[in-house]
Amino acid sequence: MEYSNVLKESIKEGSKVYGSILLELENALIVLLYEGEKARLGTLAISIPGIQGGSSSSILLGGESIVSARVMAERISQRTGKVGLLSIFSRTDLDKTGGLRAYSRLLEDLLDKKAKASEG
Repeated sequence: MEYSNVLKESIKEGSKVYGSILLELENALIVLLYEGEKARLGTLAISIPGIQGGSSSSILLGGESIVSARVMAERISQRTGKVGLLSIFSRTDLDKTGGLRAYSRLLEDLLDKKAKASEG
């Protein structure tokens, strides 16, 4: 299997554009979720797969969206069995703007595409 695959997705919610980039490494997935046209680094979480499908996570950088970043990083580890490194950058409150829903959908779309590519 070839590694270092890159996937990109974006969606528009109202007047806002949300983007995502997934970089697949042999032992990890790096995911950037961002608001706007250009990718930016935001709150950064890491998750390591644990025993029986669980995972443990920690925040490496940032102060906004801490819980969301950890939960999404853990989702990466749970679905893939790899280290998950996830960044969320948002200019606005995620709950009030629908950004959290958009980022969750983008992450699931990326993970689904990655799974399909791995199967074929």
